[in-house]
Amino acid sequence: MRSPRVVFASAVLALILGMAAGGLCVSARAQDGWGEEETKGEGGGAAGEEEAWRQERAKLEEVINARVEEEVKNSVSEKAVAEMLHLAWPVRKPPKEKDEIAAQIEKELEQASAKTFPDSTRREFEKEAEEKYRIHEVGETVAFMLRGGQGPNAQVKGKLYDKTTMRLKVGGRYILRDDMEEESQARFWEDTSDEFRKKLIRVRNVQYDGKIKAYQDQMRATRLPEALRAARYICDPRKPKSLKLENWHAEADVLDAFYKRQSAEKEKEIRPQITEQVFTSNGFVLVEDEINGTKEWMPKKEAASFRERIRELLAQRKSEEAANKAAQTSEWGATSEEGMEPAMAPEGGSMGPGPGGSGQPAPYRAPGQPGGQRKPGGENPFDDNQW
Repeated sequence: MRSPRVVFASAVLALILGMAAGGLCVSARAQDGWGEEETKGEGGGAAGEEEAWRQERAKLEEVINARVEEEVKNSVSEKAVAEMLHLAWPVRKPPKEKDEIAAQIEKELEQASAKTFPDSTRREFEKEAEEKYRIHEVGETVAFMLRGGQGPNAQVKGKLYDKTTMRLKVGGRYILRDDMEEESQARFWEDTSDEFRKKLIRVRNVQYDGKIKAYQDQMRATRLPEALRAARYICDPRKPKSLKLENWHAEADVLDAFYKRQSAEKEKEIRPQITEQVFTSNGFVLVEDEINGTKEWMPKKEAASFRERIRELLAQRKSEEAANKAAQTSEWGATSEEGMEPAMAPEGGSMGPGPGGSGQPAPYRAPGQPGGQRKPGGENPFDDNQW
């Protein structure tokens, strides 16, 4: 018995010789001019038939798209979607951009807060600081606590007799500056007094600014939503109290997003039925390419031929897989694996019957089919959630 490698080599040699002989025959016929017209006529006829039914299919696809579009238009209306969203009809575009509205509200808040919290009040803070940290003069009666505030002599009270840069004389006692609290020093020495005055004014201003901000925040929480709604904007219902402009959308954009979404859902529902109805009523059948996992509509005659090619290729693949498996388990294959020839397969790595060198039929999708469309809605409104 001959080895599988010899059988395989013989088959390849026979194939090459057959191709060469065929080429010689064709060459001879071409030189004699015999059969040239006949050959052209046969090839042109097959190509013409395929082009004809593909053109017919393209026209049927146009019919399908038109019927789907009409059916969607009759089933989904913008007015009905607006009623579902509780939007006043007709829905119009906003007269202003969100940024413009927000800027106008901020301007109004500044004006309102300026009346409620005038800058003149800030001058009162300066007066308060001057009075609180007024410098005591010699001869005045003073009272303060020493650092720590503990012990029988921690309380100092009496007439101020003298003051130097380092100490005070109150009554009959001499008090070192370092023994005094800094806030007490601010009432006797100018440098410390100035520091505490500025600190108090700064604290009072921060507190005042906080009151202004709280007032504006409270007003904004009411006025901004009112202004946006009046300009035909709507807030994302998942964030009903949001003041961020990114969560507010024009009613027209929301309507458009929901309308497109419902239209796409309706199209997805009815397109398969209409597609099948139109094609089958015109003699087309849906053929499955078991090799490439695709489906395609084509006339019954072409479908039969296509299925036959698929069966032949599947049988060829099965045969080649079996031969390849047998070759790998053969005696010589086990000892010289690196020198083995790969199993025969069409160039390109595919067994498909269609065009393109590999014989694969291109995946079919009718124009306008929802699988190739971008999901409507764009940014937010309101993502994929139904309201």
